[in-house]
Amino acid sequence: MPRHRSPRPRRASKGPSRPHRHAWLTAALVKKISALADMIELKRAECDVDMASIFQGGRVPPGPSSREAPCDAEPNTPSMPR
Repeated sequence: MPRHRSPRPRRASKGPSRPHRHAWLTAALVKKISALADMIELKRAECDVDMASIFQGGRVPPGPSSREAPCDAEPNTPSMPR
C-alpha cells in the first residue's frame, strides 16, 4: 500500500511549478514582440508617407543619394535594449 501511494505526491509537486516558470517568460516575449511590431508599423507608415510624397511630386527630390529609398536614410538608429 505505501509503495503505491509514494509516486503520486512527487508528480503533483512537480506539475504546477512548470507553467508558472514559462508564464513570465512568454509574457516578456509577447511584450518585446509587440513593441517590435509597433516599431515596424511606425517605420512602414513613415515609408508610405515618404513614397506617397515622392510619387505626388512626380520626381525624386534632389538629395545626396536620390537612388536610395527614404527608409534606408538612417541606418544607425539605436535598437531596443534587450
